[in-house]
Formats: sequence, structure tokens, C-alpha cells
Amino acid sequence: MTKLFQNISNKSKEKLLISLYTHTYKYPKDRTILSSTKEENVLFYIETGIVEIYKNNYNGTKEIIDTFEDEDLFGTKLNNISGNDYEIRTLEDTTITIIDYDSLINYNKDSKDYLTLIKNLYEIMYIRINDQNNQIEILSEKTIRNKLLKFFEIESNKHKSKYIYITEGFSALSTYLATDRSALSRELHNMEKEGFIEIKNKRITLLYR
Repeated sequence: MTKLFQNISNKSKEKLLISLYTHTYKYPKDRTILSSTKEENVLFYIETGIVEIYKNNYNGTKEIIDTFEDEDLFGTKLNNISGNDYEIRTLEDTTITIIDYDSLINYNKDSKDYLTLIKNLYEIMYIRINDQNNQIEILSEKTIRNKLLKFFEIESNKHKSKYIYITEGFSALSTYLATDRSALSRELHNMEKEGFIEIKNKRITLLYR
């Protein structure tokens, strides 16, 4: 996964952050953060730490949208998290640098490091948009099994492997697929019983490919 400051030295990174008038904040574990900036077009660069983005549903439940950690980048427009329905919470002590998107794009100093930064940003945006399109394709399937088969197909082609790693756990997978956790477990169990897949911890082996 491309990082925002990939191929940029720490010294050059610090100069860029100063030139872009960024702001850095430190937050303790288990703190709801950044509510005042969610309506702005800004990018959040995680220096250190882990955050989760939740969506507060109309029925009072919370849905995990995504998790970000060291050197990850997310944004109000990039991840479509503006508005009061969304909540950003730290899972451990976290340091975040806020970058104004318009200031970044309109930066008028021509330098190799800046061009590298923009290249990295567009690669990140491309990957994020591609991931969102893949999720839309998965969610268009009508049944849990078909959603899983489409998910397996996309992941297998992406990594050119018959092994699928559910790194964030099956609860996160059920949220990603917009399915009930118990119903997802039953379908995975049925697929394993029928010889389609083999499950070991967080690794799924595709036996039909």
C-alpha cells in the first residue's frame, strides 16, 4: 500500500509539512476526535496510532466503516465521512497531522519532493476508489454466498493467490459485506463443509480455484 510520504526523507517531510501550514494533534486512547473538521475538505495523516471510523445508524447501532494506523491517510471527502453520522475514535494513543486538501493541491512551489507527494496522493486515491468500486460490485450480489464468492474472486485476483487473509477478523468482514455476523459464519461453515473452502484461523484457502 502506497504511503503519503513514501520515497521522501524525514527532513524533506518536515519541510513540506511546515510549508503546507499543517496542524498536528495528539490524542489519548479511546477518544472521539476531529469532530470540528469533518465538514472541511481535509486529509488526516496518522503519524502514530490507530483510529476507527464508525457510522451511527438510525436504530442506535454503530457500524465500523474502516480502521487506519501508522502512516495511513484518510479524508473527509476521500472517505466520505463528513456529517454527524460519522465518528472517529482512537484505539490507542494517536498523533494525527491535518492537511488542508486545497492548500496541498494549490501549493505553488516546484520541487521533486512535492511532486513525489502528489504522485503518492493520487496513487492512494486511485487505490481507494478502486476498493470502493469493488465493494459496490460485491454488495450488488443478492445472497451471502454470492457476495463471498465475488469477494474471494477480487481478493484472489488482486494477490494472485488462492489464500485469502481476513486480517481484521470476521466481524469486520461481515460489516464490509453488509451481512449479519451469524449468517456469515453459517455460510462460511456450509461452504467449508461442501468443499469450496478451508478455514484456518484468519486464512481461507480456496479449493475451487
